Amino acid sequence: MADYGDAGINGVAGLTKPYTNGSAPSIYDTATNPTLSQVENWLVEISAALNLQLGNAYFDTPVTALAVIPALDNFANSQVVKYIEQEVRNRSAIGPTGDTSSSDSFALTENVGKFVKDNARGFQSNGANRQSQFVLKAFG
Repeated sequence: MADYGDAGINGVAGLTKPYTNGSAPSIYDTATNPTLSQVENWLVEISAALNLQLGNAYFDTPVTALAVIPALDNFANSQVVKYIEQEVRNRSAIGPTGDTSSSDSFALTENVGKFVKDNARGFQSNGANRQSQFVLKAFG
């Protein structure tokens, strides 16, 4: 299960209704492309990348501060939306039998790193627990 983001109607499915099953509520399932499993796996990947970058910035992970979680959820959901849109573009260009892999780990790491760096002060001021760099270096 992903630490951040939501595959359901309040998350990725709500942002990508044309690619869901079309019923009410619109969701991903085994018949959609991408499938629910793919969407959930992408959220796990993005959550892991967020936790790595947050850890590099000395935050305790996963972040549990209620004022910060919506920002992390929104970021994770938006990254999965990018994956889905890229997959749809790849499918259109290559066809259903082509490689539709949309995972680019370097770009993801760069996006996540920038997001964490740009928001670190706000995360901390809104309750995300951040360890002292000096304490960690003394034990590391």
